[in-house]
Amino acid sequence: MNQSIKRFFHLLMLIVLLPISAYVFFYYWANSSVEGLRQLPTLIWSSIIVYILIQMIKRFVTKKVEWYEYTYYIGLAAVLIPFVIPANPDWSFTVTRYGTLFLAFPPVVDLIRFSQKKI
Repeated sequence: MNQSIKRFFHLLMLIVLLPISAYVFFYYWANSSVEGLRQLPTLIWSSIIVYILIQMIKRFVTKKVEWYEYTYYIGLAAVLIPFVIPANPDWSFTVTRYGTLFLAFPPVVDLIRFSQKKI
């Protein structure tokens, strides 16, 4: 693929990843019950699946994986915490809410690097 086409697709993927991560983040921050975190709407599940697929495609297009690209796994783990912990500990809300911030971290850093033309 041509370098300019790769940059265009990379920017397009970043533009799609940012609203998805913001949507998931705000959903988790708006919820105040464990049941709300365990019974996710279909749109949240779809958004998370699309986020994962775009991250996989982005790795194929860019061919180079930076250290911050792996931080979205923390966000995905935070999304799964309410499902794997049967009890309702107080710390699970905190970990889940702050953990979803890591979904937005890779696209934000990539966008900054993209604007500085380091990618």
